[in-house]
Amino acid sequence: MEYQKFSEILQASEPCATYEGILQAKWNKIPIDTPFKTVCGKKLVILSRGSWNFESGPDFLNAKISLNDKIITGDIEIHVRTSDWKQHGHSKDPAYANVVLHVVEEHDSKDFWLPVFLLPKDEQLSKVSNLRKDSSGICASIFHSLSNEELLKFFQDAGLDRLEKKSKQILVDMIESGTRNAFLAKLFDVMGFKKNREAFAILFKETVLKYSKEEFNEFYEEILWGESGLLPADHTSMPDQEAADEQLRLWNAWWKLRHDAGEKILWNRSAMRPANAPERRLAALCEIIRKNGTDPLTGWIKLLEGSDSPEVCAEKLCNAFCSEGGFWADRTSFHSRKREKKSALVGKSKALEIVIDAVLPCLAAYAELEGKTRAAGRLRILMKALPAPEINSVVRNASKLWFDEPEETLKLLNDAAARQGIHHIHAEYCAAATGDCSSCLITKSFRSLTGK
Repeated sequence: MEYQKFSEILQASEPCATYEGILQAKWNKIPIDTPFKTVCGKKLVILSRGSWNFESGPDFLNAKISLNDKIITGDIEIHVRTSDWKQHGHSKDPAYANVVLHVVEEHDSKDFWLPVFLLPKDEQLSKVSNLRKDSSGICASIFHSLSNEELLKFFQDAGLDRLEKKSKQILVDMIESGTRNAFLAKLFDVMGFKKNREAFAILFKETVLKYSKEEFNEFYEEILWGESGLLPADHTSMPDQEAADEQLRLWNAWWKLRHDAGEKILWNRSAMRPANAPERRLAALCEIIRKNGTDPLTGWIKLLEGSDSPEVCAEKLCNAFCSEGGFWADRTSFHSRKREKKSALVGKSKALEIVIDAVLPCLAAYAELEGKTRAAGRLRILMKALPAPEINSVVRNASKLWFDEPEETLKLLNDAAARQGIHHIHAEYCAAATGDCSSCLITKSFRSLTGK
């Protein structure tokens, strides 16, 4: 049995992650379109195993099963025992609300409400005639038939389509609320990452939308910290004088600025590395605004139009978001003591993600709004000049599904446009079909586009 690297499996936040990782790897090889039974005797057919999730939350996302001939889509959670569901606190965790099947090695509880599937033993699986020897999708043969040039162009074009689709959504926001607010809304969103997007959305409402433009532009740092609820009220509880001075500086200014009490913001800290604490993400947002202002799109468009080198332009944009951190370089909160090792608030890899996910779509929307055709054309070149961001779970899972040699193929698809193309194809086809290859339209669509 071939298993994933344990370094990936151990990113899971649950106990016994190593052994559960082995069970997850077994599920990832379970044959599809084969009749099984749940512990209650219901007929179960796995139409799609879902995408292996290496972050917090259910083990496999966006799966599709047939339960007593009823098609159900949702997530899959895998444990050693049925009772682990409650022991791990999933019954009270909204992240697990979309789980449709509990896969276990041992059924040890009578108190369960989800369908439970006992993972077959290896010897049982070996008797299944249609056990797949690999996890390739039906589209793998299509991608394999392309030359390197054709494959790169296909995914770059898909990435540019993704950019256009995202920019259309932002364009609507720009028309409704103005370019400044639309840009800031997108910036707040990406700074929330996955765990605190909702929190940053509330913070945007309680700051950018509540305070006047002039007030926010001048006192954004004090307003953001005050409204966030992350600024302690008492400087005497700080661990050192530097922290006490910083708290006092922000609090004294904030106290004079504050409006009526707003909506309380609940910050998610579960399974989070200290470097990604909400305080550091908020400090990073303040640094980005300090370096770029609250309405930088006009200046960036001029940079696009005036630069002869897309590589130089790409470097300047990314540098606009990098931040070593200052006070926050060796802290994770106001109450934390200094860490021995400093870390940047926004490093090069995270700055690249922000540029790809937020800046370029905003610039594309702004260019269309203002009729900047030269800038719009250069954005497409810039997408290909930007390096590929770090590999995430979507790219990892999709590459294993589509390509015979995933690592070598990703070396070819090594620019921002091509990697965004992987996300686009995965979202439009694999995710839309919940990973069920039999209902995926990619083959038909691809042949109509390429003639192959």
